[in-house]
Amino acid sequence: MVAQIHLVGLNVAVYKAKGRVAANSINELSFYKPIFVGDELSCYAEVIRIGRTTLTLNIEVWVPHQLQTEDVKVTEDVFTFIAINHKNEPRPLSKD
Repeated sequence: MVAQIHLVGLNVAVYKAKGRVAANSINELSFYKPIFVGDELSCYAEVIRIGRTTLTLNIEVWVPHQLQTEDVKVTEDVFTFIAINHKNEPRPLSKD
């Protein structure tokens, strides 16, 4: 599951950074409910901080609950990605 969450964050970070990024840290990893094989997942990522070379994202994962009308949040995580250049060195993020 952590690998799937990482991929969601990676996609958003690459788009926002306009180039390559690498995972820098997992600041928080909270599982609220179990996730079962075959569960349909909805993942949402939001940039909560942009630094000189880093992006911090809050990532939520929701699953439809068969016995309720509303989806259930199963995990919420905070990942930090660092923008890197072709030499895998940190690079500044553009301000636009």
